[in-house]
Amino acid sequence: MKLNCVIAGLVLSVASASASAATFKEAEAAVMAARDAGFPWTTTLSLLRKAKKAHDNNDQKNLDKFIANIMKETKEAMFQAEQAKKAGPRF
Repeated sequence: MKLNCVIAGLVLSVASASASAATFKEAEAAVMAARDAGFPWTTTLSLLRKAKKAHDNNDQKNLDKFIANIMKETKEAMFQAEQAKKAGPRF
């Protein structure tokens, strides 16, 4: 689990460093990493389907928009997974 989060963090940090340069494959990897961490967001999968359709139709404008949203959501999902590990009662 920790290795998955480290790998996902690396994928997301590389992709978020140049969000405009993120590719469809990087977005797919980020979604799978968030899913493996145990906190996939339901909206991310629909964005991935839309991005695939835009990728297949060579619609770069919409593809960039979907990929940016996917990377944002997966980054937040990974943050949520990290916070869930620390959750517990505080006495």
